[in-house]
Amino acid sequence: MKRNIAIISALLLLCSGFTALAQQEYVATPVSISKEKVKDKDTGIVYYSHPVLAKQTLFSIAKAYGVTLEEIYEANPTLHLDTEPLQQYQILRIPDKSNSIQKANATEKPVNASGQSGNETLQVQDGKDEYLTHVVKWYEDLAGIAKKYGISQDVIISYNDLSSSTLTKRQKLRIPQGNTLAREIAKLSDSESGEENKEDEMQAEAENISDEISDKLDEIFGITKKEIDFSLILPFNSAKTPSENNLDFYSGVLLAMRDLEKEGFKAELSVYDCAGGAMPVSAERFAKSDFVIGPVSVQDIGNALNISEESSVIISPLDPKAAELAGSRRNVVHVPTPADLQCRDLIAWMKQELGQGDKVILLSEKNVTPTENAALLMKHLSESGVEYSTISYGILEGKDISTMIESRSKENCTTHIVIASESEAFVNDAIRNVNLLAYKGLPLSIYCLSRIRNFETIEVENFHSCKLHISMPYFVNYDSPEVQRFLMQYRALFNTEPGQFAFQGYDIAHYFIKKCSEGGRHWLDQLEGNTEKGLQTNFSFTAQDNGGYINTAVRRILYGSDFSIRMVN
Repeated sequence: MKRNIAIISALLLLCSGFTALAQQEYVATPVSISKEKVKDKDTGIVYYSHPVLAKQTLFSIAKAYGVTLEEIYEANPTLHLDTEPLQQYQILRIPDKSNSIQKANATEKPVNASGQSGNETLQVQDGKDEYLTHVVKWYEDLAGIAKKYGISQDVIISYNDLSSSTLTKRQKLRIPQGNTLAREIAKLSDSESGEENKEDEMQAEAENISDEISDKLDEIFGITKKEIDFSLILPFNSAKTPSENNLDFYSGVLLAMRDLEKEGFKAELSVYDCAGGAMPVSAERFAKSDFVIGPVSVQDIGNALNISEESSVIISPLDPKAAELAGSRRNVVHVPTPADLQCRDLIAWMKQELGQGDKVILLSEKNVTPTENAALLMKHLSESGVEYSTISYGILEGKDISTMIESRSKENCTTHIVIASESEAFVNDAIRNVNLLAYKGLPLSIYCLSRIRNFETIEVENFHSCKLHISMPYFVNYDSPEVQRFLMQYRALFNTEPGQFAFQGYDIAHYFIKKCSEGGRHWLDQLEGNTEKGLQTNFSFTAQDNGGYINTAVRRILYGSDFSIRMVN
């Protein structure tokens, strides 16, 4: 909890431009009218989407939008705002009063606040036309009258057969109501639809020509986009107990923006909380973003794809399983290297290290269904064309395994042992047996799935004596000057140590802001074909057939006999 408080405080400090926050008077945060709107799928009602900032109150928000507290309560029934306090980062739906007025006027009779004043009377003509008669006063014009009744000037002109918008004193105007108003609006829509279609076609053609010219100019002059507008969507769970990992990720993103700004790359960030499956982002916001980092889970990314359009680039930052979406959606870029590619690279690495006379042994657990990753490792070994033998045993049978391995080895040659298991107990036993042979001087190398680094019961010294090889998507080299600089910045700003998520947030934001800025309008098409290194992640994207992009880069980690841990690629 203390770590959360430290991070949140530091985030507020960083976002405010490092302005001192202590010993200041309480100042209410101004409420700005949101530019984002959402439509309720069931009712069709349009709402403003308002993100709650620190020190804003329901009263100040209601006043800014010109609505009552009761209307806000009614628009947000699941938040229980009438009984529970307002939370920072909540997304409120605020009724769009202008939209409500237009909708009401299309179905109901308008009633003036002052009642009948003598210059308007409700009449029904031949049981069909329903309208008000308005007598024009000397100071009135058509625009003001149209605004008074909540209808367009074109409707009044059409219904009264006016030749112009000029009015005279005491002129009588018929203001259509009810079904009559609906009929007049439909009539105008029909007459204008042909012209609108022509205008849309001309506009589309003009935009295509403009795009072609812009692309050519970008190519000729090497124009890059320096100001990036992107969004971050993570399940922060800000209404309850904030997610420590996602706050770490967010802090890494902010540090990347800070570093890039020093290089001349400017970026504007919008942050959204999608905890509980909520997706508080409109299609318009997706369209305005050059790219969107997040959400995390396959389901949440799917929800984002359903709201956004094909042109909105969604970057999958953390969940390896989301790679399936990049296989079918062109606008998905998947960062975590899938397990299948990690296993494939580990076997390829082993093949590269095979010398003449070397032996390969596969260790697996007897009578146990292998995990998905263990099965992938065995599959790629069987398809590699490498000759190998298999030893399958139970943990209770482990006392004779070192003897079996030694009998299958060749003098003065290296024995390469692939351990196809994610069971901590089995891997621990296998490493112990291999380590006994290492102490006897048998040249050995072992190859394991990346989960081994999370095991707590294995002696790390055994990794070095057995020359452990791992292909994994993430690894931080703490001897790197770039990593040491990041550590110093993070500690100074957040008063805590960065975790894996902080490094990931930094790497992803730094990579994509720069790529988008330097690549211009079609930066996504230039993503394939090069490899770049971040603090803990390598980036090398491959386009999928009828899909988006998947990161294929891994980091090869070798535990040396000199107790070094090196990244060898």
